[in-house]
Amino acid sequence: MKLVRLAAFAASALAAATACAQGYPNKPIRMIVGFPPGGGTDVVARVISAKVSEWWGQAVAVENRPGATGTIGADAVAKSSPDGYTLIMGHVNSHGIAPNRKVLEVLVGHALKQGIITKPVTVDELFVPSTRSLIG
Repeated sequence: MKLVRLAAFAASALAAATACAQGYPNKPIRMIVGFPPGGGTDVVARVISAKVSEWWGQAVAVENRPGATGTIGADAVAKSSPDGYTLIMGHVNSHGIAPNRKVLEVLVGHALKQGIITKPVTVDELFVPSTRSLIG
């Protein structure tokens, strides 16, 4: 029985390898940047896209979707076809900070409902120490 499973696994792995070798990429790639042209993230994306285009022998077009600290670009990539032809130039804003702000807002709401805290707190107050608390 183990031999049959191993043979089936080997056959499926071979089929997958053959499917992968059918010429990806066979059409231009889009690299979305969630920031305006000319900024640091855009410059890095253009350098990387030029090298990737050279390696893959396929055009890599950089498309800027600025706004909302990169989350507009991340949203565009998330909603794109899952075919591997849309890439994102990731950034800590769109992948680390922005998603966690929403989580913190939900946690503050739960803490208020359960009486753990007594007054509403903004997410910015959680990150930035209030000078009022320092002076009395």
